[in-house]
Amino acid sequence: MPKLERWFRQDPHPPRPKLQSYMNILNSTAYRKTNSKVTYQQISNWFTNARAQQRNSNSFTSQQTTSQIPVATAPIDIRTKFNASNGYNSLLLDRQSETDVSCVF
Repeated sequence: MPKLERWFRQDPHPPRPKLQSYMNILNSTAYRKTNSKVTYQQISNWFTNARAQQRNSNSFTSQQTTSQIPVATAPIDIRTKFNASNGYNSLLLDRQSETDVSCVF
């Protein structure tokens, strides 16, 4: 429906009186004189669906352009960073050496 799309581009949130005037305009066409009339609820639903469709298409395109997950290029060996010479795990290493010595005796 080109008229509804045009009206939606002009105002995606029209008030109730505006929707009722749209209903009257659409129902005054030659086609609607011989066929079923458009109701206020149908027009209201059309605008609600159009807003949801616009919102979903906007969020989909913004997700594609802005959210890119960084990918590690090579594995990182953290053992060299967290070793006893840097002050990490020194207590654990001391206990391991004590148990190793006690096992030898």
